[in-house]
Amino acid sequence: MQVQYIGNKPLKTDNVAGTGLVWNGHGDVQDVPEAAAAKLLRHPDVWALPAVETEPEKEQQGLDSKPDFKLAGPDDTVIDLAEMDDKAVKAFATEHKLDVDLRKKGDALRGAVMAAIDAAAKPEG
Repeated sequence: MQVQYIGNKPLKTDNVAGTGLVWNGHGDVQDVPEAAAAKLLRHPDVWALPAVETEPEKEQQGLDSKPDFKLAGPDDTVIDLAEMDDKAVKAFATEHKLDVDLRKKGDALRGAVMAAIDAAAKPEG
């Protein structure tokens, strides 16, 4: 379990739970056994659980947004792999001779197809 030092000392040694861990100043995070973490967290002016960082990309897209699996098709059409079921995506990959692990499913399969298309589009060398 991770515990963050929120005090102001340049170094803080665990003097509560006996782990011997040292935090390198305010904001440093150390992995601590759960039993020791429980003891440390009884001192909320010194230790806390680290704040969970959100990924900026997900914040911008919103929580229910889906990855973009759109491809430029012939005649300015758009092929959206997200609208296809796995069977259709596998058929697409096979038809276009893409190097894709067809055991994959869902977004992992669609991501592999997109990566294979990108790799095929790059010139060798």
